[in-house]
Amino acid sequence: MTDLISFARGFLARVYEEQDFKNVDDRLRANLKSFQSVPKEKFAAEFLAAKLALACRVWEECCREEGLQEEETQKIFLKIVMQCFHSSETVTIAEAFSEYLYATDLEGEAKFFPALIGRLFTRLGLERPKDSDAEKVSMVGELGMLAALFEGMKTFFGNEFFEVLSEHRLRGLWNPSEGDPQRGRT
Repeated sequence: MTDLISFARGFLARVYEEQDFKNVDDRLRANLKSFQSVPKEKFAAEFLAAKLALACRVWEECCREEGLQEEETQKIFLKIVMQCFHSSETVTIAEAFSEYLYATDLEGEAKFFPALIGRLFTRLGLERPKDSDAEKVSMVGELGMLAALFEGMKTFFGNEFFEVLSEHRLRGLWNPSEGDPQRGRT
């Protein structure tokens, strides 16, 4: 279990390192009038929460690909993330994270990114523009950019999962093929 927790914490550190917030924030502000009213701090918190929810989904998917079927193993990263939300300053991010996780649960894999982005825009208080065709076209472009960004992060997180797993294997810390780390080596 300690090996798995260490592995999950290493993966979380990699997730926190990957930060496209400023780039995304600048682009959305430049191209969407409606986004300009969103405080930067609010977007930063929402973006982090959405990114953590995405990382949780990637962890579960990678565990399944690696043949780790135990629910506890698939949910250990979620537990590690939840431990980050122990202070009163993180309540807002924790609430947002839960909403993103729940929204993506409801929609399933096929509609994962639209659910994530739709929830992000809803939580930011943004509606689809009604008055200007130019704003509508811009919105579609920016939604596409966000979908591509989240798809890229999904790929990045998947690669990070397997890189951290390889590092742990090389150091002899954990080899999932030797048994379920929840029950000890077989």
